[in-house]
Amino acid sequence: MHTLPEEHYLDAHLLRLQHQGYTLVPNALSPDQLASIRARFDELVADHPNVSTAVHDPAIGTVDLNRLYELDPVFECLMDLPTVFSIARAAMQNDITLLGGSIGHYLPAGAPSPMRWHRDGDYLRFTYLLDDLAPDGGGTALLPGSHRSPDPPPDWFHGTQGTPRAIPGAVHLAGPAGTCMINWTQLWHTRTPNHADRPRRLIWQVFKRADQALTANETLRLSQAYIETQTAPQRRALMGLA
Repeated sequence: MHTLPEEHYLDAHLLRLQHQGYTLVPNALSPDQLASIRARFDELVADHPNVSTAVHDPAIGTVDLNRLYELDPVFECLMDLPTVFSIARAAMQNDITLLGGSIGHYLPAGAPSPMRWHRDGDYLRFTYLLDDLAPDGGGTALLPGSHRSPDPPPDWFHGTQGTPRAIPGAVHLAGPAGTCMINWTQLWHTRTPNHADRPRRLIWQVFKRADQALTANETLRLSQAYIETQTAPQRRALMGLA
């Protein structure tokens, strides 16, 4: 079998998004980017009681670092990283803006998953892996192709306590650190338990079309003060500025 020419990589990603609802981009982050982002991520998680946008769930041990770009400029490259942004822009036919700020998510070792199978609105999401992630390491489980269904996941996808069941044909997000998964958020998906002996660290960014509303969760919206600091045309456009 012949190797796919590099000029068709974009076409291949777009086909996977169309038919499977997701695609993986290895080495989206360079080793230097990964090292600096991971170091600052860990500092913020360790200091989360003093981080104004952080949300800690003591029952599970998760930490969400909301509006990540406002916490440190080291994260800003993730909104339009060249290795992946061209795929998103093409998939959304150049009609692409930020739904809200980026979120850093820390899931400790051994954490369970109380999350039901669900789908979100009609958006496109980047998931950056900051760690090597095994299939049992607490990544997203998703059912390929389910973004084309008009219906939400059926009730039998859940146990008696509402916990997600293992569904035949589902795949678990896995890959080396620096990988980015791009997916339509209408895919049926859930978070899986972290059975690994180490935490799982991810960063999410969700994109919408210009005529779609910003996230209804105001704690996730970028502040106007931050938006007004942007000077790069592409980032101003992503934030809905002329």
